[in-house]
Amino acid sequence: MLTPLLKRAGLTLLATAFLLGLGGLAVSPTIRPGDVDIGFAQSMIIHHNQALQMAQMLRSDNSAEAQGLASTIYNSQLLEIGQMQGWLGAWGKPVVMVGPPMQWVQHAQGITRLDDLLYVSRCNGLDGAMEGLATPAQLTSLQNLKGTAKERFFLELMMRHHQAALEMARFTEHNAHTNLVRAFAKNVIAEQTSEIGWMQNRLASLNQTGDNP
Repeated sequence: MLTPLLKRAGLTLLATAFLLGLGGLAVSPTIRPGDVDIGFAQSMIIHHNQALQMAQMLRSDNSAEAQGLASTIYNSQLLEIGQMQGWLGAWGKPVVMVGPPMQWVQHAQGITRLDDLLYVSRCNGLDGAMEGLATPAQLTSLQNLKGTAKERFFLELMMRHHQAALEMARFTEHNAHTNLVRAFAKNVIAEQTSEIGWMQNRLASLNQTGDNP
């Protein structure tokens, strides 16, 4: 559970991000979003929410490095959730979609790139389910682990989580209708690629030293 202080900080970040989302949209009010823009925002909110949940599970008994990463992920993705909620509100679209979370990829039109067509095919094969999400059992295990074992499992889950977000963002960068959403997707790619690199190095270091505080 979040402490009252973290709750207040989270609400402040969310409110700020909501305003940033509306402000970003106001730069180009005549450009209307397409199905990819809308579906990406709705799906990435789901995806980001689980990242927040996992980041909250890193307690003070973990390393300063793990704490720092969890804090970075929590703060940046909370802001991005607020931004995407701001867009959806301004577009008159619901935050929560009806149906499979990746149906917007399945139904996307005019796709020409081979990598994007393969991504559509994979989403079809999964019946529109979202890749990269930790299962309830995995979340329970993460919550109950301690020390380095917890940090290792967190890194493994978060790398998988980030990789799925990268694929979603790449598809969106290629196919979104608005410059706003394409730029956002490009930023997600840069941000999460960097974090994956850091996590790979950190996990390799933990496995090499066999650290077990």
